[in-house]
Amino acid sequence: MALDFLKVLFTYGIAILVILGGGVILWQTRDVPSADNLQLVISGFMGIAINWVFGEYTGSRTARQTTRALLQTAPSAPNNGGTK
Repeated sequence: MALDFLKVLFTYGIAILVILGGGVILWQTRDVPSADNLQLVISGFMGIAINWVFGEYTGSRTARQTTRALLQTAPSAPNNGGTK
């Protein structure tokens, strides 16, 4: 459980750094007339990075839950006095 919390913390930490770093670059280049292409590239990079970070997190969590579900045995059905 503690490992899952650290992974979530790390994932959101990376996302915050990417958003803040990209936001700073976009803010610094807001008045530069020739920075339109740079702003598009930075915005695209931010979107790709966030998508990759959360995609990796979701994929690893899904794989872990699927494995855990496949390894669990189903509880047996109770016999409520039915036919034997």
